[in-house]
Amino acid sequence: MLWNNARVFFFFMLDTVFPLSNRVRRVRAHRNDPLTIAMHTTFLNGQSVQTLCSYSNTAVKDAIGAAKFEESTAAMQQLAHVLDDFLIDAALEHAYTHGERILVVPVPLHHTRERARGYNQMDAILTRTRAVSEGFVEYAPDILTRLRHSTPQATLTRAARLVNVLGAFACIHPEPRRLHERTIYIVDDVATTGATLAAAGSSLSPHCTCVELVAIARA
Repeated sequence: MLWNNARVFFFFMLDTVFPLSNRVRRVRAHRNDPLTIAMHTTFLNGQSVQTLCSYSNTAVKDAIGAAKFEESTAAMQQLAHVLDDFLIDAALEHAYTHGERILVVPVPLHHTRERARGYNQMDAILTRTRAVSEGFVEYAPDILTRLRHSTPQATLTRAARLVNVLGAFACIHPEPRRLHERTIYIVDDVATTGATLAAAGSSLSPHCTCVELVAIARA
């Protein structure tokens, strides 16, 4: 009881000194409510992009924004739950048919953006999934890097987005024994055209058997 009272007081004081945004308050108020799943597949240059939720859903938009820009652990946990069922199902099916684990890779930020933000939100979300923490998948954040600091995709037209990320990624650990004949799932938070995921996938596809592109939400 004493510990619980102290904990409540600590977070009360923390919230008083560093007031929460309305977005984070909404996320915290609904932290135990599952986000609505609305799976959809789109295609870009023949490559499928699987999205799990709609960004038009206010709770989904709040969670993604709070995770991405405010480092909200409640939002990250909500989004991790969205990914878990999808990734664990994919992992179990792949293990049954191929006898091995899938590789899961977060879309990386350029080091300047990650340094400014202090974290990569997709890495923070994925490491909170049971799929990663309980070893259903092999987590491989070290095999993909972002070579240049490109203009944020959200500010561009569809055509400009496709050009903006061309050559933006590279495989940095093309180890034959690790990637050869493996299936890799690349995961991002939001996909609009799917250009970022497709560019990331094209840098890994020469080194493995199959690349699957996944986003938590479609915009």
